[in-house]
Amino acid sequence: MGLLAAIKRIGKKLYVDYYADLFRSLIRLIRLRQGYGVAVAIRRDRGESSDTPLDILIPVIDKDSDSLPYVVDSAREHIRHPIRNIYLVCPAQSVRVREIAGEKGCICVDEASLLPIGKGDIGYRVGGVDRSGWLYQQFLKWCGDQFTTEDHYLILDSDTVLIEPHVFVSRGKQVFDYCDEYHQPYFEAIGRLLGFFPACPVSFTSHHSLVSKKVMSELKAEIERIHGVEWYRAIMGIVDQSQMSSQSDYDTYAHFFFKNHKDEMLVRYWFNKSLPRASLSELDLLKRRYSGKYRTLSFHEYRK
Repeated sequence: MGLLAAIKRIGKKLYVDYYADLFRSLIRLIRLRQGYGVAVAIRRDRGESSDTPLDILIPVIDKDSDSLPYVVDSAREHIRHPIRNIYLVCPAQSVRVREIAGEKGCICVDEASLLPIGKGDIGYRVGGVDRSGWLYQQFLKWCGDQFTTEDHYLILDSDTVLIEPHVFVSRGKQVFDYCDEYHQPYFEAIGRLLGFFPACPVSFTSHHSLVSKKVMSELKAEIERIHGVEWYRAIMGIVDQSQMSSQSDYDTYAHFFFKNHKDEMLVRYWFNKSLPRASLSELDLLKRRYSGKYRTLSFHEYRK
């Protein structure tokens, strides 16, 4: 089956999938507001903007260099904040990423300059699959407070394209997008790391997150107080080596925020659609098809 035919077949399911997502999101948002006392956003933020400046951090390796230009362009088009700098955190040898940085006006940050360890020091392997790089990239996201210039920085995955306007500070609160996934090991890891099991019953592993550097500093300090070692070594120590995905940087930050700053938090459904990486070549068609329904498109490509 050709690519266009496959996209048409997917399109037939669009309305069913979208309205199912919409119904589930409304029920969950109502439960979050009534049962957990957190502010929720049901409407979209197409006409809204914020004067809160932010930097953007995109961790990237060469395998995602094909999606990276679309991600950068979509961030500039759809993020309704003053954007100061876009930082690409990558290995020093990533020639193509550095070319894209020059073309798109981004700043490259050598990942090796951020931590005294590399992925080779992590030793996270499950069933013969090395997951050390996956965990190392999470550490890099949390290092944004070391080099970004604004009080907030937005972490954005290098395979996720924004197709509608986004505001991450609204009504004086920081916006967190929650996703459909609920992966129990992520919540158990938070218990081992921070000593509490998350009360909020949704996952925030949504391919992006606005980070308050103040709250990130509080989170790292709390981890180090509990474990008596650097925050990244503490995370290495609590990882469940039997789980392929044992720890979520997004969930850990968001649930710490929920526990300690709930009154400053606004929860919103993500409206994300996952698509094959090969379909990037049809991005204009996909944006027309999914705009007005979904807010982001993710083009995942998993490699060992």
